Amino acid sequence: MTNIEDFIARWKKSSAAERSNFQSFMSELCDALGVPRPDPATENESENAYVFERNVRFQHDDGTQTTGRIDLYKRGCFVLEGKQSKKREGEATKCYTIPSGSMPRRWHSSAASFVQERAPS
Repeated sequence: MTNIEDFIARWKKSSAAERSNFQSFMSELCDALGVPRPDPATENESENAYVFERNVRFQHDDGTQTTGRIDLYKRGCFVLEGKQSKKREGEATKCYTIPSGSMPRRWHSSAASFVQERAPS
């Protein structure tokens, strides 16, 4: 698939859950836009510069931490959390920009906590 119109036609009727479609959708979008697809993840988080399902630590106000995942991460460029649901029809995918040279930090409303990525070793 190389044509953006073909991409739109293919995905317009999609209605399954986010987990069912997100990685295929984003990979095909990359193809349609002519940009590289995300890389395979490795065990070494510091090497995961452009991957699906990037591990992050959730730091809660009470001092506890839990581990979560970012749907699509590209170091120094973006954090993308995809959402798909009939309930949320019309709500766009959220994309958070990471300022250059700073440790990424963003509000994670569903966990009511801040998400902060571990600094690369």
